[in-house]
Formats: sequence, C-alpha cells, structure tokens
Amino acid sequence: MSSTEEKLSNVFKEISGILSESKINLENLEQKKLELEEEKKDLAVEIGRLSIEKQDLVLQSRVKEDKIGEMASNQEDLLKEYEVLKEELKSFQEIATAARRKEFDFEEIKNLLKVYGVLISEIYDATAHYRILDLLHGDKEEMSKDEIKGASGISGAMVLHAIFDLRKADLISYDEETGLAKLVSRIFAKEKKK
Repeated sequence: MSSTEEKLSNVFKEISGILSESKINLENLEQKKLELEEEKKDLAVEIGRLSIEKQDLVLQSRVKEDKIGEMASNQEDLLKEYEVLKEELKSFQEIATAARRKEFDFEEIKNLLKVYGVLISEIYDATAHYRILDLLHGDKEEMSKDEIKGASGISGAMVLHAIFDLRKADLISYDEETGLAKLVSRIFAKEKKK
C-alpha cells in the first residue's frame, strides 16, 4: 500500500470515527432533549398544582378576612348594645337611688315587679303587643292592620286586641275607618341603617 493510500485510509478512519462520535453525541443530545422535555412537562404540571393551591390559599384568606370583618362588626354592635344597656341601667340606678331617698320599701318593689312579670308573661301574653310595637319602631311608623297581621304572623283577632290595648296605653293611634295604626310614643331607640 502506498503512503497516499495509507493517508487516505487514515483520513477515512478519522472521518468515520468523528462521524461515529457525532452520531453518539447526537443520540445523547436527543436523549437529553427528551429528558428535558419530560422535566418541562413535570414542571408545568407542578406549576398548575401550585397555582391551584395558591388560588385555594387566596380564597381561604378572603374567607378568613370576611369572618374577621364580620366578627369586628358584631363586636361593634355588641359594644353599642352594651352602651345602651349601660345607660338604661344608669337611669334605673338613678330611679332606685331616688326611691331610696324617698324611703321606698325595696322588698315591696321587688315583689311588685315579680307580680308584673307573672302578669305579663303568664296571664297577659304580651307577645302580640311587643311584635306590633317592634314593627312600628322599624322603617314604617304607620301600618294597616292587615300589614301588621302579615308581617307579624299574628291572627287578626289578636292583632286587633293588641292594637286596642296599645291605643289605650297611648303608645299608638288607630283609625278604625282606615284600619291604620300609627306609633305615637317611641319606646325603643331608632335603629341606624347599616
């Protein structure tokens, strides 16, 4: 074999080796590409899962914020109620103090209150009276007998009986011709609209 042929043979061997290495490198690159694409798919799935978890956490956070806001609002309402009760107790204390100065018999007052309690709750059922007063202390200070009946769920005869009792006590006025009952004297404080 001549030196030129040997050189050419060596060059072909080198080229063949290079091509063989290139083929192996390409196969390795293809395998690496497939692995990276698989990792990319896994990452996309993980991103989707994390996104859903994030949405759930945001929703839970909003729910908790709403509950905190509601609890704060309820607490404010309770504090307002407490202040109203405190004022009413203060006025009752003033009455009791004045009564003490006048030398009233507290035992007699206590017994009298017990009798009134029994009369109101057991003998003279004041539920209808209270409901009517509560309705007339709301948005409408004047309502027809039928409106009161529908809103309170009390029978017509009971509504009429309670209206006459409340009229007699000068808490409401009642026009028998029109059937309209109107609040005359406010007992409960007017509720503020939220």
